[in-house]
Amino acid sequence: MVHVVFEGVDFGGKGICLKAIKDYELNKGDKHIFDIDEFQNKFGRNPVPGEFPNSPLVVIYSEPTFAGVGKLLRDRILKDKDVDHSVDIEAEAFALDRRMLFEQTFRGLITRSEKDLSILGSRGIISSLVYQGGRIVSESGNSYNEARDEILSIPGNYYVWTNFMPDAVGITVVNDVNQLLKRGEEREKKDGAKYETAENLIRISKMYTDPKLLEDLKRKTTIEIIDAEQSVDHTQSQAIDIWKKYTER
Repeated sequence: MVHVVFEGVDFGGKGICLKAIKDYELNKGDKHIFDIDEFQNKFGRNPVPGEFPNSPLVVIYSEPTFAGVGKLLRDRILKDKDVDHSVDIEAEAFALDRRMLFEQTFRGLITRSEKDLSILGSRGIISSLVYQGGRIVSESGNSYNEARDEILSIPGNYYVWTNFMPDAVGITVVNDVNQLLKRGEEREKKDGAKYETAENLIRISKMYTDPKLLEDLKRKTTIEIIDAEQSVDHTQSQAIDIWKKYTER
């Protein structure tokens, strides 16, 4: 079983990476493809292991999910301009959504299809360390280590951190905030409006390459940095190379 996740700031190219890999696998045609996002949008819940096709299998997912707590996060907590939800509520919601996905879906699926299973994710617990952890640092003045420990102490996060960390994490990097803002203006669908200001994009971009975060992650997974500031083709090529590196060895 191989588990690869793509991370990065909003508008940083994660969607480009996932689409490139999905198209790559579809063109190869030698594996079943199961898109959990599509299933959640259709049925309003997480799939269970018996609903997946047989191996070899590529499973694609996103966090937050498009069902249950994840849908609440996407539709209300991240976008509600009338209510300033505390970082505690936000962090707990992400952690609960994450644990439900991994307990209901991936735990049994991995047991059933471990040998011929590839999992491709957009965001995960690293996003919580960056986004909610960053909020804790900026709002309370806590250190990075204190914020990290607070995020990882939440049961859902601790569960995934100790049991389901990916084999590799591709982090998309775009240093030009003006380019990020331009991409945001061109994109119709915005998932987390309150994090899409210039100030937040700059702060979050820096945190994804913060040496303290990368040092923590290197103890749990392998980090692959993606230069997503050039062309779409260049970003796609890097993503596919990373995917092939871990799934075709």
